[in-house]
Order: sequence, then structure tokens, then C-alpha cells
Amino acid sequence: MLGTRARATCDVIVFAIGLVVMGIFFKLSLEFAADSWAVREYSNKSVWQPALYPIKSVIPLAVGLVWLQNLAELVRATLTMLGIEFHDPREYEDSSETDPEYMPEAAGNDTE
Repeated sequence: MLGTRARATCDVIVFAIGLVVMGIFFKLSLEFAADSWAVREYSNKSVWQPALYPIKSVIPLAVGLVWLQNLAELVRATLTMLGIEFHDPREYEDSSETDPEYMPEAAGNDTE
């Protein structure tokens, strides 16, 4: 089992690679959406012929959001790797919001 800093070092490597991959995917998806907007692409497989260019615009938006999440995880992993203390809101999540059906303690306490 790896220690906290060793795991953080592995996370930094993975998230750095992820940033590069997601950056490339973002660039390609942006071009994909721009090409669709340039020709005002419509579906020819339906009688209704819905516009596809607004739908294809969601792809770069989603990729951009995943890239931002990856960046946040990279920063967290880097701070952990360097031993810098920071406030991680995920550590203080309220367990009362968790559905008791999915909690391991509650599963063993069924009296039915």
C-alpha cells in the first residue's frame, strides 16, 4: 500500500497526462462544433430534420468542464505531494445527507 505522498505523486502524473489528453480533445471538439456551425448542419436521417449544430456545441463545453475538474484534482494532488496543508471541502461532507440504504452500517442493522 502506498503512502499519501506516493499516491499523490502518482495522481500528479496521471492528472498531468489527463490535462494534455483533454486539451487535445477540447481542441478537436471545438473544431468539430465550429465546422457544424459553419454549415448549419441538420440531420438528414429524420423527416423532422433537427439542427445538430447546437447539440454539437455541448461537446466542447462538457470537455472544458472535465478539463477544469482535472486541473482542480491536479492542484490538490500537487499540494498533497508537496505536503502543503489546504482546506479540502470533500473531507467535511455531511454524512447525514447520505441515503441510509447505501450505508454499510445500516445494511447490517435490518430487523425485518
